[in-house]
Amino acid sequence: MEIEFGHVQKYDTVRGFGFVSRTFRSANRLQGNNVWFHITKIKRDYPNLAKELDDGSFAKINFWYEIDNSDREKVSKIWLDPKDIPKQQRDSLVVYIEQLWCNPDNSLPEWLDSITIAVVGQVRKDGLKQLYDDQIRKRNEVKEQKQIQIKSRLEQARLIKSRLEQARRSRNQTQSSKERVEINLYDAKNIQIPSARDRFRAERGVIEAIFSSNEMHGLPPELKKIVRPCPRHSRKNRLSYEPGGSDVVVAYSLGHAILYDWIKNVEWYIGSFERDDPGFYLHIQSIYGRFCEDKSERRIAVFCPIWDRDKDGAFKDAIKACVKRYQTQMDIGHQTLHEEAKKYWKSYGLSDQEVENLPTLYKQYMKEKGE
Repeated sequence: MEIEFGHVQKYDTVRGFGFVSRTFRSANRLQGNNVWFHITKIKRDYPNLAKELDDGSFAKINFWYEIDNSDREKVSKIWLDPKDIPKQQRDSLVVYIEQLWCNPDNSLPEWLDSITIAVVGQVRKDGLKQLYDDQIRKRNEVKEQKQIQIKSRLEQARLIKSRLEQARRSRNQTQSSKERVEINLYDAKNIQIPSARDRFRAERGVIEAIFSSNEMHGLPPELKKIVRPCPRHSRKNRLSYEPGGSDVVVAYSLGHAILYDWIKNVEWYIGSFERDDPGFYLHIQSIYGRFCEDKSERRIAVFCPIWDRDKDGAFKDAIKACVKRYQTQMDIGHQTLHEEAKKYWKSYGLSDQEVENLPTLYKQYMKEKGE
């Protein structure tokens, strides 16, 4: 059975039945967009409302109601206040409403503001509106960035073409000169400038640089800037007070990220979010995790992506599947995660041998530092 909200459209004072409109979904084509109701369903709980209907005053009457589809679509229960709707049905209604706010690809229905305020309040509505606006803004920023990149590439091509033309004219003017200007378009496009990472490796040595940093390896740069640890005193599970286990970073849609450390079972821990808030998956953008077989190696452990809204899908089942896959990888020996970590360290320019020896080198480094 589904929950709806509507305004009374017709009412027969003699026969005691009428029709109420739908807000969220269209009714079947035979009945149009209205649902049949009988006055007996209203008299029991709301006698004053029933009296208004019997008096013929229904122009401004609206209510929340449950639809019974067992025979034909008809009202089975009504509520004047959404707070009176049973918790399970109300939670489903909240999830449905929040999903509408979390999809920037669809235009918002005109009734969404008032319905959201009625169900979850003004503060939560403002938060959802901010989330929707942020998603629209980010999408527009991505489009603008792509346009800037296209313009930049076109400008580079124009400059290269200009230089080639200039070189050709110069060559024609100085045919007797021993020096010839040769510019290759392909080389011009692929000039290799040493990256900051390469320069850093050359100046200090990448191995020592890795060990001496507190960088959260593997996280995207934009996430590193905003991630904050969850205060220990706010953790509910006693195992969260025992060192060891995995670290998980949850990036929220409103622009902040939280680090939860010392997690013994990632799948169970993420599942606890849903137990506390059935709609939690609507508020998060991505999840990253890292593990280390020896807690002393946490500084060289690498965060790997567990779930990403844009890549893996926004629905609850997608999150559960991704988290379960990550937990399974850990349970069977971390082989896949080991490979992802190796790829990360190789991006620093480390050789296969250096990557394999990284834990040993780290222990030696810590011993020399006296830690």
